[in-house]
Amino acid sequence: MPPKPSKVLCACNCGKKVTHRTQGLHLEGRAKLSVAVTFACQNLEPEPQLQAMTKRLRTQSHETEKASKRRQIQGRLTTIEDFQPVDIDRTLPSPGTPPFTEGFQDLEHEGTSNELGNEHAALLPDTSLPPRRSRRIAEQTEVIIERRWGNNPQPGDESEYDSELPNEDANTVQTFGGDSEDEEEEKYEEDVAEAPVDENGISPWDRLGESFQREMAALGVSHCSNPFSCVEYTIDNKLSEEDVNLILKYTLKVEDHLTERTFRRLERTYPNEHHDSLKATKKRIQFLSGFKPIRYSCCVNSCVCYTGYYEHHTKCPNPECGEDRYKANGKPRKYFNYHPLIPRLIALYRNPEYAEKMRYRANYEHVPGETQDVFDGTHYQTLLKTIVPSDDENRPFFYFSDPRDIAIGISTDGFAPFKRRRQTCWPIIAIIYNLAPELRFLKPHRLDLGTIPGPKKPWDADSFLWPIVEEFSKLAIGVKAWDVSTMSYFILRAYLILLFGDIPAIALLMRMKGPNGISPCRTCKIKGVREPSSGSTTHYVPLRRDTCVGADPPYYDASELPIRTHDEFIEQADAVQLAPNGAMREALAKKYGIKGRCILASIPSISFPESFPFDFMHLIWENLVPNLICFWIGEFKDLDHEDADYVIAPHIWTKVGIETAACGATIPSAFGARVPNIATHRSLMTAEMYSNWTLFIAPIVLRGRFKKERYYKHFMQLVELLKLCLELEISDEMLDKIDKGFNSWVEKYEQ
Repeated sequence: MPPKPSKVLCACNCGKKVTHRTQGLHLEGRAKLSVAVTFACQNLEPEPQLQAMTKRLRTQSHETEKASKRRQIQGRLTTIEDFQPVDIDRTLPSPGTPPFTEGFQDLEHEGTSNELGNEHAALLPDTSLPPRRSRRIAEQTEVIIERRWGNNPQPGDESEYDSELPNEDANTVQTFGGDSEDEEEEKYEEDVAEAPVDENGISPWDRLGESFQREMAALGVSHCSNPFSCVEYTIDNKLSEEDVNLILKYTLKVEDHLTERTFRRLERTYPNEHHDSLKATKKRIQFLSGFKPIRYSCCVNSCVCYTGYYEHHTKCPNPECGEDRYKANGKPRKYFNYHPLIPRLIALYRNPEYAEKMRYRANYEHVPGETQDVFDGTHYQTLLKTIVPSDDENRPFFYFSDPRDIAIGISTDGFAPFKRRRQTCWPIIAIIYNLAPELRFLKPHRLDLGTIPGPKKPWDADSFLWPIVEEFSKLAIGVKAWDVSTMSYFILRAYLILLFGDIPAIALLMRMKGPNGISPCRTCKIKGVREPSSGSTTHYVPLRRDTCVGADPPYYDASELPIRTHDEFIEQADAVQLAPNGAMREALAKKYGIKGRCILASIPSISFPESFPFDFMHLIWENLVPNLICFWIGEFKDLDHEDADYVIAPHIWTKVGIETAACGATIPSAFGARVPNIATHRSLMTAEMYSNWTLFIAPIVLRGRFKKERYYKHFMQLVELLKLCLELEISDEMLDKIDKGFNSWVEKYEQ
């Protein structure tokens, strides 16, 4: 007889010691209803109405289990209706419940028949039971590792959570029936695995929990912890006074950037008030929110995160590092804290206010010929007509076919948190496009997924992206969530559609050579050339290259650049990845500008290079405009600017700086920070300052300052194009004007 699996204290706060498999089911919200109801009652004052409902639900739960066994023996398939409690009122509670709106009245995917039209009806055969989600995730994990790091399957994610669980025996809850705990758990797992589900993956257990949630809402009892952990309830949607005070204090510390020393001084400043330590405060906040970061060990220099392929490594695989993973006491030397995305997305639909805000994408109407939001882009419009890849061919569905499907973008960039700029860290931020544009980029609505701690940029960024890819693999299949606006369960899906940052950051994510390589561009296949006399290894990409020895072709037409395609990009990445030796791998990498297949290629909603747009701030305000200024004052790299007619004389540039600083006295603060003297304090300039200077100040202070008027006119052409790019609504005619305008501007620039 094989040994029984080890048990741990369940992470869903149910209080039971269960196997890892059962813990996964609990975290998915598939805990046995009798257990969930028992824990809900432990945290409530005795209330006759609630106790009666709880007792009735317990009885119905056991009757459901018995009925399920009988039906399985009889060999017939049980329908959802067979599992419905006959005496539970399925109507929505009227007090405080948002009204029904069209498109949210059932669990059907609207796009499977309505949004996508009848022409796709032939693609949608009859549905049947889907395979287990956990098995599909495991299979996808093996494929991801094989494609990214070769055929060496070491799947898994290392969470330090299990090692932090207490060893003491926890108080277990008395379950119903005469079976032993192990037998009862095994029977429960079999029932959950074999229970039939509807076309959206909602099981009869979910239906029972749905009725439970509705009746709790009707009684004025709201859930305030983890969305699928019935741990703590409060009456009338209110937290206790102590918790409110604790949250307010911690909010003050976070939003006003109080140090830990200042936070401790609050106890002496207000001695009559109760004050918890910062550690206790964080734990309580974590408990109330239901969100807990996952700690992954990483290299002490942030070369790799020990996930996926590197899970069992004990030393850093970077040949230039090789640092030990563990201390002498066996504990990791450094951690990467990852903040899971799925629980926070689920929480958004449990909140009435945010459930309403999240409907922006579903209510957005695309107008052909106009671009107002990301949903007007070709990538999103293509996804709407694309079936999500799945091994369940009997139940296909299209991207964003459910109004509640979420579109997500990710931004990352390295920055130096200290003045000396010797150390960098890399925050990873998620943007929810289901929120309106005026909300999605605000601090309260951005989701921090984690920060690569540094002090150096990661040697293998894919190892830090592993938990993100895992979550999006689960979200593509779907996770169970509660929609407070319809008071029903549904399968929540979310898709990553865009990633953005500066050019070096995106090159790191895409596993490309970077902007100084032979093939530097992620969008087109233009080749870089070097200046033979300079001795530099940096490559440049001019349109005219007929003076460069061996340049092929000698000229590029700006309107006919060779654009990369997704299939071609993946094919070239695989060719580099599967090269038979290191020399050929490096030769192909230089030729294509790609180092290999990146882990993001495992997410089917991403298209290369379409999902990696250029960041306007970095491209224009942090690069183009500062480089133009360097040209005008004769300081651009090591070029010979002597006697060039585009150079502004030093005494004239000094006047430009003085006039720029004087403009701050008459420009309203609503435009942003005051622009300093650009001649003497250019190091203080930010992207916002460069923007204001270029669009509003430079056209005045640069007039008549060039030796030849054509340079001023050339600059003003750029200003007009930038203003068109910043319009809130851009028509196809404007896009065509922007396209032709920049082609003309670059050609004149090279002349």
